[in-house]
Amino acid sequence: MVINYGFVSLFFAACPFASFFILLNNLMEQRLDAYKINVRFRRPLPRNVSGIGAWDGVILGITYLSTATNAFLIGITGDVVSYASYAINQWEQHYRYRSYANYTMSRFKTEDFDFYRKVNNTPEYCYYRGMRLGPEDEKKYSIDGPYWEDVTWRLITIFVFEHFVLMFNSVLGFIIPDYPKCVKDQLNLDRQLAKEAKLLMLKEEREESGQPDEWERYDKRPDFSKGEGPIRPSLLNVKNQWNEHILI
Repeated sequence: MVINYGFVSLFFAACPFASFFILLNNLMEQRLDAYKINVRFRRPLPRNVSGIGAWDGVILGITYLSTATNAFLIGITGDVVSYASYAINQWEQHYRYRSYANYTMSRFKTEDFDFYRKVNNTPEYCYYRGMRLGPEDEKKYSIDGPYWEDVTWRLITIFVFEHFVLMFNSVLGFIIPDYPKCVKDQLNLDRQLAKEAKLLMLKEEREESGQPDEWERYDKRPDFSKGEGPIRPSLLNVKNQWNEHILI
């Protein structure tokens, strides 16, 4: 599952439909695992764990790395930013470029080629992708102004996309907790009951061994059951609740 998550998140911009196929794969794998656990193999013994261990850091690292890879896929290899730059230049320069292909391609004179040899039907000019000046300019074939504009917009896109995704991820992590509140309350109650049950067992062991009782200060406190202080369960009630919790 972590491998699937890595492939989907790292290269989502290259193949957005991969997430749909991964979903189908996970649904099928879920049913197969349920069949194996319930029919073919012995059921595993459940045990309490605090999390997924080292995989938590692995998934977090993949998330941060996927933000950078998708930002570079969109900003460097994609044509979305270049087409937006073309649209802006068209509006500013009163539709100087006839098409997007004419905007991104440069003209090269075949006679300027080092190994030029004229044959029949040799074109005078050829075109290649690159925002460079034409052969009639003084600095022919040098980088043109739209090239630097395109590079600038691509870098801005990478910066904005990366920070937006990281900020959105942080907001989601703050809104959605790792554990629901009811689960946290139950865990805190279990820890409190276990702690007080352990103290009760220590007290009983001291009473049986005849050692001096160190619980007099606790026993001489105000009687909370009579309203002399905040309500606090007695040690006997704590022990009964703990026994019921174990039986459940």
